[in-house]
Amino acid sequence: MTDLTHAIQFFQTGFTILLGLALGEAFKQFVPDGDQDIRWDRSSSLLAFLFMIFPFFHGMSQYFYTTYMLHPDSKLGPVAGRVMFDGMVFMAEAALFFLLSRSLSPSHWVRFYFSLLALLAVDSVWIGVSISYKAPLQSWLILNFILAVILTFVLIKYSPRAPYSATNPAPFAPSWICAAATLATTIASYVCMKDFYFP
Repeated sequence: MTDLTHAIQFFQTGFTILLGLALGEAFKQFVPDGDQDIRWDRSSSLLAFLFMIFPFFHGMSQYFYTTYMLHPDSKLGPVAGRVMFDGMVFMAEAALFFLLSRSLSPSHWVRFYFSLLALLAVDSVWIGVSISYKAPLQSWLILNFILAVILTFVLIKYSPRAPYSATNPAPFAPSWICAAATLATTIASYVCMKDFYFP
């Protein structure tokens, strides 16, 4: 095993564990322990979460493979800085997914939106740096921008004027809009980047 392979496996294991924890936590938020009923009011947020985590994990893994692992005799030294940057960004994104997994309740939709916007911002910075190294990721940057615009518009339109309560319930529309928007951008990502995902 080369030093490069070992470094890639270290980071890949790290973000895979974090994403796995986030995925497990999301389903625990939807299907609680004990005799409590399934929380169907969180289904739209769960769908939005799933529509985002799947292409992110697929993209992270595929990027590491196509960028660093296609040449098994490559040395770590010349790309150590890039590997560290990519790995740390992917770990940060995985941590943001855990925050998303804890924000599925309708009353927490604002936190879900801000967490998702933070995820898109971190990802867009990473994409910008990767493009400077000739990575063909422009489609992801465009889709991040489109999704961020939609989320910002919904935040402005539905921003709560008072704390949610029994007499002031959280709206369901923002979560369903987010689910639809993330599904659309995920489909677009796989269509536009099909040669990257499935070379």
